[in-house]
Amino acid sequence: MEEYYQNLIIDYAEKRISDRGLAELREWVEQSPENLSQFRNTLKVLESAKQYFKKEPAPQRVWDAIEHQIQNSQQSHPIINPATPYTWMAYAAIVLLVSAIVLFFHENLFQARPTNPVFTEIRNPNGKRSRVTLPDGSVIFLNAASMIKYEKSFDAAVREVYLEGEAFFDVEHDQSRPFIVKSGTVNTTVLGTSFNIRAFKDDGKVAVTVQSGKVGVTLSRDGSQKFLQYLLPGQQLDINAVNGDYSFNTLNASNAAAWKDSKIVFDNKPLDEIALTLERWYNIKVELSHPQHSTSGYTAKFDNLPLNQVMDILSQLTGCSYSFQQNKLIINNKNCK
Repeated sequence: MEEYYQNLIIDYAEKRISDRGLAELREWVEQSPENLSQFRNTLKVLESAKQYFKKEPAPQRVWDAIEHQIQNSQQSHPIINPATPYTWMAYAAIVLLVSAIVLFFHENLFQARPTNPVFTEIRNPNGKRSRVTLPDGSVIFLNAASMIKYEKSFDAAVREVYLEGEAFFDVEHDQSRPFIVKSGTVNTTVLGTSFNIRAFKDDGKVAVTVQSGKVGVTLSRDGSQKFLQYLLPGQQLDINAVNGDYSFNTLNASNAAAWKDSKIVFDNKPLDEIALTLERWYNIKVELSHPQHSTSGYTAKFDNLPLNQVMDILSQLTGCSYSFQQNKLIINNKNCK
């Protein structure tokens, strides 16, 4: 989907779209059933990410109302041009969505939220990884130096998990209850899929990688939600946590989540990133003798090896030497390859 139409949908969802923009959006939606589907899905992601809807899931209720009205209208008002069966439906979806969302806002926007919700927080120190099963049956693999937090009851209309660090999510499918992972300003919304999120503060970025299913990623900036990208299996989105810039690429998704199977995978990673990973994985302080010389990228894979064996292999690969000083690993990278 072109960024221009993404922005039109966002303006529409935020109720600030111009008459001209609405006309252009309607024309685009009418062009194909694929565009109509993207319009629907983008609105679902945006509305879920707003987190207003605690009583009943807004996206599903809104669309149920729309589709009900469309079905009733089709029975009494046949489509004039049978060669374009999606034209009237697309128009009806756009027009009816306004009244449906307004009605839902009136009923639910100001519903009181729990004043003192009870949260479950799970935090892994360096060197520890864990597997967590949520009350809905979803499974989270939590990496070292990482934390997740969620409401203990986990029975709200929108399932929310807060993440600092890295985790792999295998989400239980529930069409009526979207699942949102909040990583700082980045929101990842799904209904049922498996994906990896890497959001360490030290990295200064958030990486979302999909292994199965489909997710929508939004960014909270200046009080509104910016839709960034849909991701399918084997796709990754890298978001700069400081300025909001992002890039899209394809890759082997299993490598991004190999850590949950006790494997370390470096794919063209510089030494400073490798050092941070080793710190978290082995719970040891790692220093580079010459941090300014850490720009070269290295690719390697380790399957549950002790640190000294990992360093022996890295030394052969990079040409760096290393030493241990008390509980600290020093990598001499002055003359690395």
